[in-house]
Amino acid sequence: QKCETPKEIEMVKGPPGTGKTRGISERMLTKLTQGFPFVMLRTAWTKQAVRNSLGDVIQLSKEKGLYSTELLSRLVYVLSSEADTRKFNDIGVQTVTLTQKDLPAWESLGARAKSEPLLFHITAAKLAGEERFWRTCLDVLSCLVDLVHIDEGGQILHFYGKHILRVLKPGCGELVLTGDTAQLAAFAHSRCRTYT
Repeated sequence: QKCETPKEIEMVKGPPGTGKTRGISERMLTKLTQGFPFVMLRTAWTKQAVRNSLGDVIQLSKEKGLYSTELLSRLVYVLSSEADTRKFNDIGVQTVTLTQKDLPAWESLGARAKSEPLLFHITAAKLAGEERFWRTCLDVLSCLVDLVHIDEGGQILHFYGKHILRVLKPGCGELVLTGDTAQLAAFAHSRCRTYT
């Protein structure tokens, strides 16, 4: 399937702890609570960064008084371990894997994405093991995602980082890269928003 250039590419660069990820979380939380169909996918290179970004959305929803079972049901975490499954299922977050056994769950999520906002969290390194059958789980989201956030943004230059771009809506999807100067080294001299 042909990948098109995103409508908008936003880079947010700054040292750790300056609110880059939190700022994107606020935008995503707004979309999740509006109730209109809007699909978001957030990725990072490490499992811990992905867990932290999911935790950030949940914590932010509590701080703003928006925490609800409906909100949690709109969060999807692509599994890393059984411990993650228990942790997130226990609070109402849907968990899935990239294995073919979960393809029906992905198809159900694809159908939901046409009528309500959803936020997917996935570790980019998980894509290395994605099984290549005639149809993969991630293919369900192909051309459905309105906003992709790549934390630790330099991963976009890696094969598996580029792999995630196939989910963006053609001609209107937005790509947001966040990171520090080391994570966005290739873009260090680009014009981008800088937090200090």
